[in-house]
Amino acid sequence: MKINCDVVKDLLPQYADGTLKEDTAEMVKAHLDECEECREYYDEIIRVNEELDRGEVAAAPSVDDIGALTKIKKRLAHRHLMTVIITIAAVFVVLAGAYIYATMHYTYIPYEDTGIIVRNNEIRTSKNYAHLFGFNAEINGENVEFIFLLSNPISQLNDLKGEITIENMDFEIPESDLENEDITYDIPDKVYYLPESAIEKLPFIMQKGYMQDLVQNQEFWKQLEENVDQYVLVWSREG
Repeated sequence: MKINCDVVKDLLPQYADGTLKEDTAEMVKAHLDECEECREYYDEIIRVNEELDRGEVAAAPSVDDIGALTKIKKRLAHRHLMTVIITIAAVFVVLAGAYIYATMHYTYIPYEDTGIIVRNNEIRTSKNYAHLFGFNAEINGENVEFIFLLSNPISQLNDLKGEITIENMDFEIPESDLENEDITYDIPDKVYYLPESAIEKLPFIMQKGYMQDLVQNQEFWKQLEENVDQYVLVWSREG
């Protein structure tokens, strides 16, 4: 089956891209072997494609066929669109990474930098922080709570105007909870602020959720109890 030049010229952009069906591509190839005009047209398309691949601005083909020019322009538009999409995706990845870093990259706040004070049985701070971590342990017959603060890049950029309450130590247990045996309260007798050196696995704690790991770390609890007098006593029920 023979095809005329107009049909071949319309198919040449797809032939150049290798997207024609095998039998159609064979007919186009057979026509090119016999038709010098279509071969020149095909060579012009190849030249334009190569310039597009190199990122160069191609000169207009020397052919007058509007259909072929339209296909080439569509291909250029498609490549431009893909470039825009890839650029947007790259920007999104960078922004997402920056947000994750800003929210998840924690830094321990030393006690002297926390601005912690106790007023009316409330533990308060003038320092903006990202997380307050606290846990309880029974030491020498007392319920002792240990706390420490962490900041992240976002909290470091924003200063507090005044003070905020970290913990209100003067709370009352609702009567309904007192009658419910399934509800228990760890009412602290003392609150200590932990130094960074007291938390051996601090980087892991900050990233993975510390409580489950600490429960299994007997050495941590042993050192905590042995060194309790070296920590900063923030609040005591005895005053």
